[in-house]
Amino acid sequence: MLAQGFNVLKSFLSSDPPSNKVLETRPDAYSQRGIHSREDDGLVLYLPPQNVPKGSKAQYEIVLHRPTTETLHQIYSLYRTTDPEEAELKFIVFKDKIPVFIEVAKEMCNVHGLQKICDILTEHPSWTLAHLAAHFGLHDSFSNSRVNCYLNSSDPETGMSPLQVAISTHNLKTVQILVSANCSLEHLDHEANSVFHYAASTTKEIIA
Repeated sequence: MLAQGFNVLKSFLSSDPPSNKVLETRPDAYSQRGIHSREDDGLVLYLPPQNVPKGSKAQYEIVLHRPTTETLHQIYSLYRTTDPEEAELKFIVFKDKIPVFIEVAKEMCNVHGLQKICDILTEHPSWTLAHLAAHFGLHDSFSNSRVNCYLNSSDPETGMSPLQVAISTHNLKTVQILVSANCSLEHLDHEANSVFHYAASTTKEIIA
């Protein structure tokens, strides 16, 4: 019984990390890997390695390389899967958002910040950069044209605007910034909820 329990514990401890866990890694880990897709801003979808160690999975891997203008030594594995279609779909979601977002909001370019971004994009894959900035309360990001061009955008899945996202996070300063930037107060989500419907379920400061 003890031996069986030890084997279960050993198997658990030696198992691969979750596929969506962001990991900081090294450049030499990919020197022999083939490339399935690549973006100029540093996001790469690698093919599975040709020689997979016994007991390991042959996985596709989405990896973020920091811009060459900064450091070449910070590389993050964002997602790993054995399913090529799943890898491609995840890459499509990440490629137009994560590299630009961390360039605008450099404080998010670390394991903790990237994990938050990947998690929220898994939950809301159609969010724009403005939705992300509103969710995380990154106030300085709204002065960047690559973010503020989406201020009145609508999430195709829910219809939520960045202002509605900001209200739902109860972040008064973010709401004030978006209102002062002339975000639409008439916007309705797919359930016909306006910003005032969202505000009604939040704090009195935001309602005011």
